[in-house]
Amino acid sequence: MHALCRMFGSEARKPGARGPARRPAVSYQISPTNYLILSEGERDEVLRRFVRIMAGVEKKLRVTIRNQSVQASYAGRPYRYTEKMVYFTSRQDLGPAIMAGGFKSTRLDEPVSDEISRERLHHMDMADGTLCRAYTVYDHARSISPAWINGIASLSDILNIDVSPVSPHAARRMLVSHANTLDSSANRRAREEAEEARHVNDLVQKQETVIYECGLTAMVTARDASSLAKKCAEFERQARWSQIRLLSVRGRQKATLDGWGHRFLYEGSGMAAFYPFESSDMIEADGAGGVYIGSNELTGTPVIYDYLRRSNYNMTILGSSGAGKSVAAKTYIDNFRRMLSEKYGASQPYKAYILDLHGEYAQLAEYLEMNVLNIMDRTELGLDPFHLLDTGDQAVDMLATVSEMPANLRSLAISRAQGAGSVADLVQILQNDKTGHAEDCRRAATYLLEFAEGELAGMFRGDLPLHGRTVVTLRNADKSKINAMLISLILQRIWNDIRRTERHVPKLLVIEEAWFVLSMPSTARIIDDIARSGRKENLHCLVMTQDIDEMITSPAGAAVIKNSATMMMLRLVKETAVKLQGVLALSDKERDEITMLDTGQAMVRADNNRIKLKVRPTPAQLKKFDTSAGGFTA
Repeated sequence: MHALCRMFGSEARKPGARGPARRPAVSYQISPTNYLILSEGERDEVLRRFVRIMAGVEKKLRVTIRNQSVQASYAGRPYRYTEKMVYFTSRQDLGPAIMAGGFKSTRLDEPVSDEISRERLHHMDMADGTLCRAYTVYDHARSISPAWINGIASLSDILNIDVSPVSPHAARRMLVSHANTLDSSANRRAREEAEEARHVNDLVQKQETVIYECGLTAMVTARDASSLAKKCAEFERQARWSQIRLLSVRGRQKATLDGWGHRFLYEGSGMAAFYPFESSDMIEADGAGGVYIGSNELTGTPVIYDYLRRSNYNMTILGSSGAGKSVAAKTYIDNFRRMLSEKYGASQPYKAYILDLHGEYAQLAEYLEMNVLNIMDRTELGLDPFHLLDTGDQAVDMLATVSEMPANLRSLAISRAQGAGSVADLVQILQNDKTGHAEDCRRAATYLLEFAEGELAGMFRGDLPLHGRTVVTLRNADKSKINAMLISLILQRIWNDIRRTERHVPKLLVIEEAWFVLSMPSTARIIDDIARSGRKENLHCLVMTQDIDEMITSPAGAAVIKNSATMMMLRLVKETAVKLQGVLALSDKERDEITMLDTGQAMVRADNNRIKLKVRPTPAQLKKFDTSAGGFTA
């Protein structure tokens, strides 16, 4: 794709007009995402959505790309980094088109503008105390690629792209004039451009395409004149290397800023070159849920992840043994609770539950400011399924599965469950049955006696004291049906507590070794309910596993992965990565890169974001969390 022609000033406007007729009225800030790491098919889809937005532009649009320097501190570390911000400003309200295109945006109270305090010969004094020099771009490489504009934006501090749709009559006049001018040249390239201009003219006449007039204004800013001169010299040098020709006109700095300068004509599909929403960073620090994870391996900037921006609040963390999954998860959990404490303090309590199957988190409970509930040390747990599950049918189905009750007796027990308020009630109802099925009812009761009178009866008596922040630990629980039922009921008890809590209270649920938890159908049903409905309850759910093969091959496990808007993938063996590719539709590049990650490195997929990062625990976290000898650095 390339410009159809280049001109100075605007032939689409009346002669003598300078800049836009009046200031635009509405500005939207659009969140950039990592375009470059997407697969070819995903890139094509993103570009199509952007071109559709451009096709709906009826009035002048200014696209502003700012590279803003930010200084902040995360997890006790100071950072200075550049954050990319993209704005659409127009008298036409493009909000619905942006939303329909699938891009996340925020409507601003005031239109974006650059306030000038004084215009000088070679630069402008800006209202914020900085100095600024404006350049108009008058030429570039003949062939440019999609998202090409991001290359210019990365060189400058501010880039304005003024886009105006050209009326069919004016477009045809300009194209014919351009083609006639080129015909007089003996240059073969000129003749080819003339032929293309005529072809596009035919498309415009048939109303099969739209022509846009585009102007590019690049700006360089600095704190003083000496610094500005050095930055501008470097900017001009890098622009030449990138085959970009630009001009800074003395005495016309403000006019250049307002849109005066060179113009290019682009055909509709060629607007893909101006796709501006590309960023290799994830810095979501301005929301309510921003959590520091680590540093971007490509740019070195901090990775700040806000779960509240996602389509759902579920995160799945996958990693082979030794990849650093445990330290990554614990670092994230600790930073999450610290974020809530820093943002809300004591005024905004939060709830947190960790289902700890190996006792790892029980040892860290004091550090994480959580209580410990050791299930194996209790004789009464208060986990009667009739009290916890939604229906008696579900309670009987769970008990029948564990006791291996025959199907005919299970159906009979389910039919008698309506009047039961507890496991003991159901056993008594079955034993006292006076119908024609009395004998079968008594046989069904024998399968359930161990839950009412035997060693397991304590599981259903008493109460389970769940405080607001609790590590529920089942140290060394084996993969038996009894333990699977126990975990199911504990999870249901937690889920009930979450649903009873007011929605505005933030909640965190961590499920360790999900493959084990998902081994029983009733547990899978509960986790599926949590995954689908957790956002309604303001629940951030973390699911972790290192036995990925078993989770992927399980329908319930695959469903959990697909219902996670965020995936954090640490190093995987090749065979597992191939299987995961089928579930997540990973590109071949992503699949191969996951197998080559170092310990502590991770690929994070969050909606349209694709980030390769290094998990960065603090020295205190590293001392607490890292039980191995290598891989992590503070």
